[in-house]
Amino acid sequence: MSYNTPAATTTTWGVIQVGANLSITADGILSANVGSSGSGNSTIGTWTPTLTTNGSGTIGITVKNARYSKTGQQVNCMFDIQVSSISGGDDRDAVLLGGLPVTSITGNGYVGGVDINYFTNLATVNYFVSGSVKSNGTTAPLWSSPVITDAKTLNSLLSYGQVALNQGDIQTNSELSGTITYLSAT
Repeated sequence: MSYNTPAATTTTWGVIQVGANLSITADGILSANVGSSGSGNSTIGTWTPTLTTNGSGTIGITVKNARYSKTGQQVNCMFDIQVSSISGGDDRDAVLLGGLPVTSITGNGYVGGVDINYFTNLATVNYFVSGSVKSNGTTAPLWSSPVITDAKTLNSLLSYGQVALNQGDIQTNSELSGTITYLSAT
């Protein structure tokens, strides 16, 4: 990534100087302001993922790592979370990854993708798990391609290719790790 900003200069040993249009916060987050109204701004930071359902269930998680970068409207997130508890709800309730750090653009259908490149300890056997960022929001429904064990699952996969990752597909100690890419509203 490069920015057209004036270079930093210093002649004092042990002093680090940040170039024009760049700043570092007290907790070490680097920001660049090189454009107007969000078109060139850059931020790097942490975010707080959540797992929720479209029902009444509650899913507790431990966040091992969650960071993001935003350059202009492009948002890239990474996460590593582990389920610590599940209560209430129904096994058929769809699971959503939430807490995205910036609201997504408004568009038709989904406006970004979730690539879960590592998952373990799921209650069901899956070929892969992914997700889609919702328009004008901070959540992403999660999808799976389960190993086919019955005719109902086979019919769902033949019709749709993937099915919703449901509350019954995860369990305590399930771990999900991956990346998210989408465009922000600002």
